[in-house]
Amino acid sequence: MARPKGPVFNVDFLEPNTLTEAELAKIRVEYHIPDLVVMRLQGPLESLSDPEEEVVFSTNVFKHGLQLPWRHSVQMILAQIGYAPRQFSPNFWITLLGTITEFDITGEGEPSYE
Repeated sequence: MARPKGPVFNVDFLEPNTLTEAELAKIRVEYHIPDLVVMRLQGPLESLSDPEEEVVFSTNVFKHGLQLPWRHSVQMILAQIGYAPRQFSPNFWITLLGTITEFDITGEGEPSYE
């Protein structure tokens, strides 16, 4: 695979996506992602997403508990923060999901942004 000419997103080179269509289908089944959620692999020269229609997720966030459709607590916190899902890094999602899990374990109910 040829490297893109010039910097992409202010980095010299992004590692190519190694996920296959079969692995993507396995992720859909393993993490119970509904069919109404369109999943596709990014091409080697594509931008990360079309901000009007797509949201990019690292597949690692599913391993840390992200569910589609989103849990009520995730929806509420995102609404309170006021940012779109694509504006958060994988570490944000991992932290958010860890916080929600802690609240579940300790019986504190649902967390909120406040």
